[in-house]
Amino acid sequence: MRGTDENSLLDGMGCAVVERQLLETLKHLWDGPLEPSELERIEKSLRAIITGKTLVVARFHDAWDGSDVGYVVKGDHELELPFGDHFLDYEFVPPDQPQPFRYPDKQEESSLEKFVGNALSEAAVSVLPRWISRRSEAFAFWDAWYRGQPLDECEGLARLASRWQDGQDGPFDRSERLHSVFHGHPITHAKYLVGCQRGGAVVYGDSPVAEICSEHLFARWPEEILLR
Repeated sequence: MRGTDENSLLDGMGCAVVERQLLETLKHLWDGPLEPSELERIEKSLRAIITGKTLVVARFHDAWDGSDVGYVVKGDHELELPFGDHFLDYEFVPPDQPQPFRYPDKQEESSLEKFVGNALSEAAVSVLPRWISRRSEAFAFWDAWYRGQPLDECEGLARLASRWQDGQDGPFDRSERLHSVFHGHPITHAKYLVGCQRGGAVVYGDSPVAEICSEHLFARWPEEILLR
């Protein structure tokens, strides 16, 4: 297995942090079916695997994951392996080991919460199909969208969504903000990705949070260093 030295992990240089949905798509190369629209994701996954001296599966991928960042990066717990095949899994740092991470400073953390929260909320509202009329459909769509699944898959899962039996389902009001995507958990996810990047790792992902961080936060960090 690559990159088992703890010092190299905590340093982060040469480490690739890969979002789980990219690896799920990569498995279509041998499990199928493979869609042309997935080629960009597969290319990104392979680039991470080929160039990364150390490989880590990103430890946030669900909008409802309320784990503490410090707890997750220490690796003192057991998480799902990337492939579960006992072959390619050995190319990745085990989930019970620490990974590169550096906490953003307080000022940056405060700005991060406001920026990512607003950007993600706007994106979630704009991407929701107009045909959705029930809360269960909206939640199923946003769950899949947050994980980084293609929009056609998100719509398919929304159409298949079972009506809730707990009395909480019903007509969907597009002004309501009950889903976790509008609350604190995605902010923790963003802090995690930014902390990995600040720790020296390269983050590979295309989930909504990763896209926001890549476009607006990762690229600006070198500028901040040069301007100081």
